[in-house]
Amino acid sequence: MIRGLAYRAASDWASLEALDAVLAQSILIDAWCPEVVSLRAAWRVNAVEDRALRAAEALALIELVLVFTADENLHRMRAIGALTLGDADRLVESSQYLADVNDRFLTASANQDRAIPAGQLEQVRQNLAAIAGNLGGELQVADPRRLADVRESVDSLIEYVDDYRPHGR
Repeated sequence: MIRGLAYRAASDWASLEALDAVLAQSILIDAWCPEVVSLRAAWRVNAVEDRALRAAEALALIELVLVFTADENLHRMRAIGALTLGDADRLVESSQYLADVNDRFLTASANQDRAIPAGQLEQVRQNLAAIAGNLGGELQVADPRRLADVRESVDSLIEYVDDYRPHGR
């Protein structure tokens, strides 16, 4: 697994793919299983060939562990896989999770009366804009109201970031 972490950090997807059979030996009750799944999904969502097949494999892996671990990176990869496959419902749910992560960060900063550095605030803005962009267009979802709520939530966070003024300034 340590080699896999290094490969992911270096975006060395080919080496991570070559390690997949070893990583696949992990079982669900292993404490490190969510991280192993993240490694196994990472090369798949970054594959340049057989993108739909690899995205479907990544989603299957991620959903094995997502029920017992809340993980921003897993949701990010789930959103990428869902986007690749045109699975708007999964995209919406993972987008909401990712928006909530940003919301918790902004709320914690405000509650602690801590100014957010400009670079970090810009990164939050970029993350939210990417989510909004992925949710744009005519998505075919089972629950259009849910999609509208998630879009509204993301737009509200973007507005908050755009209007952000540190306390006491």
